[in-house]
Amino acid sequence: MKRVIRYGLLLIVLTVWLVGCGQAPTPEPTATARLEPTEVPPTAAPLAPAPARELSVYEDSAYFTLEYPADWEIVERPSQNSVIFLTPQAGGEGVFRENVGILRQELDDPSTTVGTYTREFLAAAPQMVDGYALVTSEPARLSGLPAHRVIYGGSQNGVALGWLQVWTISDGNAYVLTYTGDPDGFETFLDDANGIVESFTLK
Repeated sequence: MKRVIRYGLLLIVLTVWLVGCGQAPTPEPTATARLEPTEVPPTAAPLAPAPARELSVYEDSAYFTLEYPADWEIVERPSQNSVIFLTPQAGGEGVFRENVGILRQELDDPSTTVGTYTREFLAAAPQMVDGYALVTSEPARLSGLPAHRVIYGGSQNGVALGWLQVWTISDGNAYVLTYTGDPDGFETFLDDANGIVESFTLK
């Protein structure tokens, strides 16, 4: 379970870092925003291209390309093999910004399969996310490869969040695409997030 726990910690670090550096300040939790274990974010629709809008192309020189909304902000973290796409700032400072993160994880065991990675993640997730509540877990395709897709809710640092994640494995690397949103507005940028996932192409 070591591989996925390491990934899970990285996922939490990515979210907390967005808060800590001021890129995505997190609001104080409220009773109406808190996600209880019996509540879940809205079920996402099947992956579909985002509505027609101006798109830009992001290219990782060695590993992948994708399209993202041109008005989103990019935060790169080369030391953690990750990049985050932030939705436009709205409502001033202190307002959470939905985001899509791309993480490339070098696996300790290059023979790890999507099935093994998925089983380990699902076993470890309740330990990584407070009030973890799984909504959907299903096979998928990412860049034409076998993949897995999950939607779940929970909280970090007392703040309720919803996640959509899709992952695949190629050449000893796990590629994990994560959409993070406030449960009350989870579907606001869902089409955009799905568009990013659909456009993700490994080199």
